[in-house]
Amino acid sequence: MLIKQKFWLISLIFICSMLASCVTNKADLFLIKTMSNTDKADFLFSEGLDRYKVEILQKNNFSAIPMITEYFEETLAFNPQHAQAKQYLDELNNYKEKRFASYRDSALKLSQNTKRTAKQDFDMVYALRLASDLKSSDADVQKLMSSTSATRAAVINSRENLLTTLQARIDAEKDQTALLKQMKDANKVISELDKVDPGNRTADGVRSKLSVASNMLVQKDTESATALLAAGKFAEAEAALIHGERILTTVSQTPDTKFNALKYQLYYNWSNSLFTSKKYVTADDRINTAIKVNRTNEAVNLKAKIAKAAAEKDYDADFSDTLATIDTLLAKKDPAGALDLINATQPNLKIQANKDKLETKRDPAYAQLKKIYQEGISLYNDEDYLGAKQKFQTVLDGDSEYEQAQAYYDRAETKIRALAGKD
Repeated sequence: MLIKQKFWLISLIFICSMLASCVTNKADLFLIKTMSNTDKADFLFSEGLDRYKVEILQKNNFSAIPMITEYFEETLAFNPQHAQAKQYLDELNNYKEKRFASYRDSALKLSQNTKRTAKQDFDMVYALRLASDLKSSDADVQKLMSSTSATRAAVINSRENLLTTLQARIDAEKDQTALLKQMKDANKVISELDKVDPGNRTADGVRSKLSVASNMLVQKDTESATALLAAGKFAEAEAALIHGERILTTVSQTPDTKFNALKYQLYYNWSNSLFTSKKYVTADDRINTAIKVNRTNEAVNLKAKIAKAAAEKDYDADFSDTLATIDTLLAKKDPAGALDLINATQPNLKIQANKDKLETKRDPAYAQLKKIYQEGISLYNDEDYLGAKQKFQTVLDGDSEYEQAQAYYDRAETKIRALAGKD
């Protein structure tokens, strides 16, 4: 690609970003024209790096390698001394060669096994597809494609038939718990078809139907959450939204703008109510959740008010209320909230007897935290990644240094993103 074409590429990208924020004007166009080659290179590198992280590291979408490679090559055209672009270009090329060899060798080894299981058939077809995506012209890959075509057809057909059966069950199912289980099973089969036969019509058709069905179920949860929020029943509204998010995760969807707006409003209102009740620790926790959904000025201002009020509080004078709140949190199986309150109160107490009483609450809170961690492991193993993520987040809210919970949280987050990326 010529330098002039590169200039127009970066101009187009930059203009699109301006349009996205609705600030495109003549000054913006002038800025594009006056950008130095170094700035253009940095911009292209940043774009390429973002795509590398998402398409390659998260999605294993090797068909994106040529496009990402071009980003780094164009970066070097504008700035030949851009060390990071050179590094990632080399890494991308090496990554491609290593991955290709790994997939090709795996497929070849499995093809030589005359007593393959059904799982090994799938693994062989999937490995071969990945190898072909990376280097379809390779002689070994072409030969394997030809010799295993019948197995590939059988692997695809078996999943298409299973998916058709599951769709019929979903259409007839009236019990919501059973329905969600069948939707989850169907989504797993869709995921397998996506791996061995991207663009499969049966998979796309069922995926579309699952999306419609899940949206109808989520609509019920959002309507329930809206009514509960209006009634000030915050914990019940939260449960409804969590249920809705689990449904979306079941079919690899992410919450839309309307859903997130309701989620933000729930946690903002909840925090404000707790602030009014002088429950500053839990108020801060809820406003932090609201800010994660949408960082608004009103949320940031409320957080500042909570911090100011907490700093002025006489903790010894309110100690009996604090103990009662901790007991309530433990009774509600909220060890993270209890530990937050313990940790926030302890350094502010001046009476040693109060400090000693407070410490007796720590062990039962950690016992509950450990149980929630185990629940998270079970959900993760059941492929309920959103539910698992929420459990691990609760553990980390109570103990940010809980390394095992952090590791599993990261794994669950990766799984959720990977599934969402297939929509």
